[in-house]
Amino acid sequence: MAEPEAQPPDEAELQRLLAAELARMSVRDVLVDCANSLSMLTASRLGLDRETGGAVDLAEARLGIDALRGVGSMLAPLTEPAELEGLRRALASLQMAYAQAAREAGGVPPGPPEGPPRREPPPPAPPAAERASIWTPRGEV
Repeated sequence: MAEPEAQPPDEAELQRLLAAELARMSVRDVLVDCANSLSMLTASRLGLDRETGGAVDLAEARLGIDALRGVGSMLAPLTEPAELEGLRRALASLQMAYAQAAREAGGVPPGPPEGPPRREPPPPAPPAAERASIWTPRGEV
């Protein structure tokens, strides 16, 4: 007797499965997955994986490095130091590979991107001067 073929899940079932998966995840988990994906993608854009055949895309690699740095800064307060150290080592390795790839391409790797201008803290408020008293019909204030 032949077994019935399994039917692919319908749209409602896919939505239910996705909702169940999202309920189990935290934003931190998504950021860790994002950091891992960015690291692998950036390594690929630097020609460090065999499947790309050594093709290098410096613009994409730079974007990946910058994005990985941003995700790392968001993960810093949420992650154990040992796990964060692994991310920092991966980032440093990618930055070194980027510099080497840029040199081999005949260019000098540009410096770090300029982010938004740093905000200077506001100057301290001047010391409060003694208030002059104001005459009122009921007395001075």
